[in-house]
Order: sequence, then structure tokens, then C-alpha cells
Amino acid sequence: MNSYSNQSDKKRSSVEDRITGKGESSFASTLIKIAIALFIASSAILLYIYIAKPAGMPFTAFTDSTTVVSVIPVDSIQHEEQLEEQIPSAHTGMTIIMDDPNEPPYRMLGVISQDDQKLYTFELPDGGPAEDDNDSTLTFNLVVETGTNLSESLLTVAIRNGACVNAEEAERAGVMQVGDIGFMKSEMSDAGAGQYYNTFNYSFEKNGKCIAFSLQLHSANAQAFDPPVQEFDLAEKIKGMEDMLKTIKAY
Repeated sequence: MNSYSNQSDKKRSSVEDRITGKGESSFASTLIKIAIALFIASSAILLYIYIAKPAGMPFTAFTDSTTVVSVIPVDSIQHEEQLEEQIPSAHTGMTIIMDDPNEPPYRMLGVISQDDQKLYTFELPDGGPAEDDNDSTLTFNLVVETGTNLSESLLTVAIRNGACVNAEEAERAGVMQVGDIGFMKSEMSDAGAGQYYNTFNYSFEKNGKCIAFSLQLHSANAQAFDPPVQEFDLAEKIKGMEDMLKTIKAY
């Protein structure tokens, strides 16, 4: 009799729990406790890794198979900022750019600077910039007259580290004075299959850098054209190059 009464009481209690929601509340409470425990455990692991890592070293926590969370300690960021203050940035080196002053004589200028201070300017001849320019090289396509055997005329101004040195294959090397600047001067030539290449180099040193101006001329055998064309005036091209060097202005 008592056994039957106890079973009846349990069933009644179970029914009452389902009606009042006590059973569901207990289950939800258990889930919350498990979630809190997992959160505390994961936080403890991250804190342990952070403390165990050497000072200034970042560490990476893998949250799942596709997501990576990188944690960088504050002292690491401060250390990088100190290094940036000690190491000069790349833009403080000597650079060359093309500038349009938009004032008489309305010519494009080449501008050489270092540490944000202008060192030299020079007038650029008629033509247009090539596409392979960078902070240390300015390449300019000069105008080529039609009706001659000259196919390309290229001006290159390059800034290199160290002293100016003539190439081993240089011909007729010497010096040339233009105003206060003493240039090293040399010529190089090459030919093959009716094509001719002449290069005229002018360079000088400034603040441990070599500033080099080069005129490169590419021509072909004038008699190979049908009909034959006129030989271009080499002396005129050299004079134009040296006249440009005379426009260099120091600051």
C-alpha cells in the first residue's frame, strides 16, 4: 500500500514539475553552469599562455579550424614604436621626382631631394616620362624626329649608393666641369644586326650618393631603310644633353 502511494506521489510530482516548469528550469540552469565553466577554463588557458610567453612576444590562439585570433601584448606595440623612432624611415633617403612648376619658362623639372630638403633641380627636355620610374630613377623618353635613322632617345637619371665609377667597357672616359659640379664623363657603344646603341654617361657625387645622367641612343643602318633615310645628328644630341646639365640648380 505504501509502495503504491509512493509511486503515485512521484508521478504526481513529475506531472506538477512539467506543469510548473521546474524540470525545464533545472535543465537550463545546468546548461548555464556548463557554459560558465567552459568560459572560465578558456580564459584561464589564454591567461596562462600570455604569462608564460616572453615579454614583447605575440601569441596566437586557435578558436576553431578556420578562425585565428592573434593577441599582441601592449609592451610589444610599445617596443615597435621605440624601434620606429630609432630607425630612419625609407623616405628620408635621396630621391628624384618630376615636377611641373606651372610657371615660366613652363618646362618640366627634375627635382633631387634628401631628407625632405631640395638639393638640385634641372630642366627636362621635350618628351615624356617612361613607365618604369621609381624614387631613385627617372626615365624620360625624348622626342625623336622623323626622317632619320634614330629610333629611340632615352634620358635616365639614377641615384646610387656609393662613389661614381665608370664601367669597365666605358670608352673615352674623362671629366667635365659644369658650373660648380665636376662630372665624370664616359661613352659606351654596341652594335649588331644593323642596330647601333650609344650611351653617354655624366655623373657626380653628393652626400655619399652617385647622381648619374645617361643619354641612350638607339639607331639603325640608314641605308637599310627603303628608301634610305638621313643619319641623325649625333653631335646635336650630345650638345642637347650637355645643355640640359647646364640647367642644374643647386639649393
